[in-house]
Amino acid sequence: MTSTEHPPPRLADRERRAELAELAAGAGTATADGAPLSVGVASGVRWSAADQALQQVARIVILVTIATFLDPSEVGLVGMATVFTAISGFLGDVGLGPALVHRRDLRPRHVRTAFTATVVLGVTFAVLVALASPAIASFYREPDLQPILAVLGLNFVLKGIQATPRYLMQRELRFRPLVTASSLGVLVGGAAGIGLAATGGGSWSLVLYVVGEAVVMCVVSLWFALRSGIWTPRLGLDRRSLRELFSFGAYASGYSAVYYTETHVDNLLIGRFLGPTALGYYDIAYRIMLLPIQKIADVVGNVLFPAFAAIQDDLPRVRTAFVRGVRDTALVCFPISLGVLVVAPVIVPLAFGDQWADAVPTIQILALNGPRLALSRMHGTVYQSTGRPKWAFYFELTSIVVYVAAFALSVPNGIEAVAWAFTIAGYALFPVVLWLGGRALDQPWWVVPRALARLVPPTAVMVLAVLAADHVLPDVPAVLAAGIEVAAGAAAYLAVTWIVARGVLTDAIHDVFRH
Repeated sequence: MTSTEHPPPRLADRERRAELAELAAGAGTATADGAPLSVGVASGVRWSAADQALQQVARIVILVTIATFLDPSEVGLVGMATVFTAISGFLGDVGLGPALVHRRDLRPRHVRTAFTATVVLGVTFAVLVALASPAIASFYREPDLQPILAVLGLNFVLKGIQATPRYLMQRELRFRPLVTASSLGVLVGGAAGIGLAATGGGSWSLVLYVVGEAVVMCVVSLWFALRSGIWTPRLGLDRRSLRELFSFGAYASGYSAVYYTETHVDNLLIGRFLGPTALGYYDIAYRIMLLPIQKIADVVGNVLFPAFAAIQDDLPRVRTAFVRGVRDTALVCFPISLGVLVVAPVIVPLAFGDQWADAVPTIQILALNGPRLALSRMHGTVYQSTGRPKWAFYFELTSIVVYVAAFALSVPNGIEAVAWAFTIAGYALFPVVLWLGGRALDQPWWVVPRALARLVPPTAVMVLAVLAADHVLPDVPAVLAAGIEVAAGAAAYLAVTWIVARGVLTDAIHDVFRH
């Protein structure tokens, strides 16, 4: 159909955005429901924060429970498969989803085209993984990997089906249904995985957990999108719409592909040259340290992306919102990442069992990356929302060379050397991230570090408080020691933050609970 058709009432068309622009006084641009944009962002942050809090607690409990029934080699076997299948979460929409959020004049033909393309590509990727599974299993020298790969490939289909409705809900800042779908997926998939692990399911318990989560999230997301009227499933591939969406989405998709390769090449090399047991330790270290930190950044980033896209022409407002978003993220990520570094020797054997104690040094090394990764993901949001996804793509294309070289040189020396390579390479590239972010926002690169400087003293005092508690504690049970150390660190961080960075704390509370 031609572009003269009328958009459905739930999509923000030109006229609606023109009306909303008139509300730009005071609170600023409005959401699709007519509420000020700041209120929509605050609501989105609250729902996303609740989602991630529930998900991260649930994921840790699920992972700990399943890991107690599995050997490190069984976890590593699934880790080998996810090197090739986890890309569904990065590339399932080939950049068309972010293009739907970013596009101002969104019409039904764009939505139909995006849905059709993502479904077709999802099925294609699943078939390719199934066909390639014998060769991948041979590469790892693990024949048991082949059926695992084939089943995990179903995630490509599920991600492709749900991509369009989920991005449309994100565009309209409707985060409650997104939260509900994600949380139900984690809980139902996790319960199924634990049940299978308890009956001796081995690696397949993790497979059931991953696929079960994706199935539930897909079904619930589709139900919410249909019920709200935001999306109606229609097929149709319009070449003009595909060109318009892909002009933005091509770089976003390329960035996702390169970023995925960069963040999984270490797992690939460890699995190939060090075996499933070493990969099991490394995978657990990554999951319990870096993924929660990244998810915290995603809470803010996923909400700010559609908000920034709505006000992309008002750069001063984008700058102000970005700096506050970075401070809110750092307020949580700094203490969590460095707190894990100092309590890992007590927490990991207690939670996972003594068979996982060898993962502690790797966890501590990777913990150093928490602040950097959180802030880097926030900068990626700026590139996309201001219409510069190619900046992120070209940066990742350059940085992957650095990472691959670092991993290749370090993998013969074990997983701790790989963790150090990841840390050193990441911080060597981080100044470029700050510089690009400054250019995108037309401000000096040092604005972000200066905004976070007041969080350094509270974080340092927190680390010292945990170390002091560990030093003076008598010979007490591990559970009590862990509780005391965590409580001492949290109390010290909050107290010093209230003294030296009270404004950062009160601003964060205001951002989350704004009405």
